[in-house]
Amino acid sequence: MIEFKKEVETSQFYNPSEDEFKDTSVEIRYDPLTGRTSRILEKPLPMEKGADMDKMEKGFCPFCPENIETVGARDCKVLEGEMMKEGEASLLSNISPYAEYSLVIPLTKTHYLRLDEFKKEHFLNAFKLVQRYLKKLTEIESDVFPIIIMNYLKPAGSTVTHPHIQVMVTGTPFENQDQILSSEERFYDENETSYWKELVKEEKNGERFISESDGFTWKTPFAPLGLEHVRGVCLEDFTDLENDYLEGMAQGIVNVLKGYYEMGKNSYNISVLMSPLGENRNRTVVDIVARSNFDKYYWCDVFSLEKLLGEKSSNKTPENIAEFMRGHF
Repeated sequence: MIEFKKEVETSQFYNPSEDEFKDTSVEIRYDPLTGRTSRILEKPLPMEKGADMDKMEKGFCPFCPENIETVGARDCKVLEGEMMKEGEASLLSNISPYAEYSLVIPLTKTHYLRLDEFKKEHFLNAFKLVQRYLKKLTEIESDVFPIIIMNYLKPAGSTVTHPHIQVMVTGTPFENQDQILSSEERFYDENETSYWKELVKEEKNGERFISESDGFTWKTPFAPLGLEHVRGVCLEDFTDLENDYLEGMAQGIVNVLKGYYEMGKNSYNISVLMSPLGENRNRTVVDIVARSNFDKYYWCDVFSLEKLLGEKSSNKTPENIAEFMRGHF
């Protein structure tokens, strides 16, 4: 029902310094749901550990406690200028919107956190705010597509150091979101069951399985989207998640970040896939990938292969990442 398809191509080159011919293999893996390809070439990356952020200049930050009340933008369409809060988290309107409803939620009062300093409550409070907002939004909208993302530090695309997530709700789904939605429908039509339900069953206790608790199964995808890709799958929709499931989701993210910290990482991206409003697909999917480290001379890990050709790549196998991450759950 679910096919884990891969191909192997072998390249040969002559190494004059060692006077020998060498073979190097690259795996081309196909995502079992979408068919999207991902290339895995196991190799070390010349990545230094992250910079000492405490020594960097902070500058003005709109999300720090002394500024947020005076400069934090308010949502008009749903909250009518209200700033919703939960713990240290505050829900604001994004002044650079990528969708009709575009929000930003600073997670902490602290301007910068190492990856091992993120706490479950930081994400839990933010997810509670998202749920509250989306429930209000359903009173005026349906057939729109919400998504949560997080970009931490500049290599991940963030323009603000302060830890924050973004929420976007659009009438036109984002490209990968749209591909997953259509692929889910095709899989159901062909198999009369949910892809994610079958995937959890297929992968449980396998070589890419990491852990299972509080409604979430944590694993590494067969065809990764980037470096050290970890995925959490829950068979309930995000807007319906009870507090213990939200806690499990938040704790799983924190566990992954602690693993990244042990690897020497300091930058990452997160996305949370949920159902279109007014529809329940009985799944919440969390994707987390590490990015190249933020340093004075950091380099970007997205090059032409992905930016222009749409091809994902990773320097480690999902199976090796899963083995490492099990020790952090």
